Amino acid sequence: HKLPALSLDATDDGTLLATVGADKSLRIWGLDFGDCHRTLYGHSDSVTDVKFVRGTHLLFTCGKDGDVRIWDADRFEQV
Repeated sequence: HKLPALSLDATDDGTLLATVGADKSLRIWGLDFGDCHRTLYGHSDSVTDVKFVRGTHLLFTCGKDGDVRIWDADRFEQV
């Protein structure tokens, strides 16, 4: 992140980590090698929280823009 990371969450299967930050981004990381798979943008202000749906690679983000968004971490896109 170019600005502070504000929240993180990992999948139940231990394969992915998601981080969100003040730079308006969501980053999807692989926990096997620790590499950033993709940086995604959709919020117009800081992204303040992220949470994976238990047993899936779907996740929710919310931000200071008042939006809640759902993402597919396997396809790297909003649902």
